[in-house]
Amino acid sequence: MTVNENNEKSKKNDLGQETVLIRNDDIVERFSSLYNALLDVDGEHMSDFADLLDDRDDETELDLDSGLTSLLNRNPHEDQYDVVSEISQGGMGVLYQVFDKNFRRNEAMKVLLPEYKYDKALLKSFLREARITAQLEHPNIIPVHDLGELPGYGVYFTMKKVQGETLNDILNELESENPAYIEKYDYFSLLAVFRKVCDAVSYAHSQGILHRDIKPHNIMVGDFGEVILMDWGLAKEINEESEEKLDLTITEYPLNMNDTHLILKGSPGYMSPEQAGDGDTLDIRSDIFLLGATLYHIFTFIPPYIGTSIQSILDKARACRFKLPINNELSHQSIIPDDVMRIIQKAMNSDKQLRYQSVVELIQDLDLVIHGKMNIDQKHIPAEEVFINEGDFGNECYIILNGSVAVYKGNWGDGEVMLSKLSKGDIVGEMALITNAARSASVRTLEDTNVIVIEKDIFNANLNRLPKWMGGAFNALATRLNELDEKMARINHTNES
Repeated sequence: MTVNENNEKSKKNDLGQETVLIRNDDIVERFSSLYNALLDVDGEHMSDFADLLDDRDDETELDLDSGLTSLLNRNPHEDQYDVVSEISQGGMGVLYQVFDKNFRRNEAMKVLLPEYKYDKALLKSFLREARITAQLEHPNIIPVHDLGELPGYGVYFTMKKVQGETLNDILNELESENPAYIEKYDYFSLLAVFRKVCDAVSYAHSQGILHRDIKPHNIMVGDFGEVILMDWGLAKEINEESEEKLDLTITEYPLNMNDTHLILKGSPGYMSPEQAGDGDTLDIRSDIFLLGATLYHIFTFIPPYIGTSIQSILDKARACRFKLPINNELSHQSIIPDDVMRIIQKAMNSDKQLRYQSVVELIQDLDLVIHGKMNIDQKHIPAEEVFINEGDFGNECYIILNGSVAVYKGNWGDGEVMLSKLSKGDIVGEMALITNAARSASVRTLEDTNVIVIEKDIFNANLNRLPKWMGGAFNALATRLNELDEKMARINHTNES
């Protein structure tokens, strides 16, 4: 990694990771990275909100009967919610922790800020978000409980309050090498979290909904194993006509346009080219790109696009110009297995036709990695070919499917010492996977032979699935076997001389 790239990374300051809404007559407005589109509407303007509830057939006010009132232990005209504390405040709203007196539980309440209380379009967007989220009933999507107006606070909807932290916070702890997090969130634990996010997105797509803002900041990991995809404020129906009016000549901010149509929504550091405004239409493959970008962040600790300004990040996103991570340049100890890298590259292909065409396809490849069903290569080796040389350093071993090979020391045809003959089902070169030592012997095919090639990174990824003590014992045994092999070779050489 170059000095400039290091400097760029050190100065990222989360630029491009926040959800943004760019208006044609405004500079970039930033949202809370966890929740957005929150409003506060006072009672005086509730008529606008009531107009939006056009699906109600009966406007009649219902009173609680005395029996239920007694059970609830509160006055029927008393507020159902007590505001306990403010959780966060973003560019357009506030998230509160509230206590629901009816169910006697803590919940999260989302409300729009006062300065937006006259914006009927945002009121409609707020109602739309509440309804879309409520209709997506899935274990990995935040449940919505209630929608209404709270005196003194305004229009709200309430949600389950998840006890936990965002995936982005977890990744920050891993990057800082916090031992507790390293112990809890290994390679497969992170893939399991990502797998649940994929389930949520796949379900949303089956219901005709795009998320459009998938990123580690919007993924909550609960204290008891829950994984929740949050923040459906930018969600839209797949076949819905786009609300954005894209202007592809934007070069700087502030923007000086003649109208106030939205032209860009999302988080620039993760966007597909079409979402960043290259003129193409958004569809499920745009969400698939965001999933790939999230997986990229999980294994590199940074978003795909980093820059010194929103504009520079958008330029990279439109050109799909992200740097492929190289294992020896990563700032942490883990590596990115080739299978995971292939998933990232396919999901983030600049050409939508070359991406996964559904989240189900992505999940199928992901499950192969999680369950150890490795994508392994087969190779045909002609007769009389030496494919392992004594003294070389290698990163793969071979399982013989058919044919036969000779394992020997020395030069073939010049006094070589035959150690063994291997055939169908045998493994050769396996010590290269578990030690850093040079090859202790050469291998030559005796006839046309077909083999399976297992590379070291795939082997290590599956070895990491074992308990640490078992993996350690396995490596210790391998080291001793390698030492024994070297001793036997020296004894044989002495006896021959």
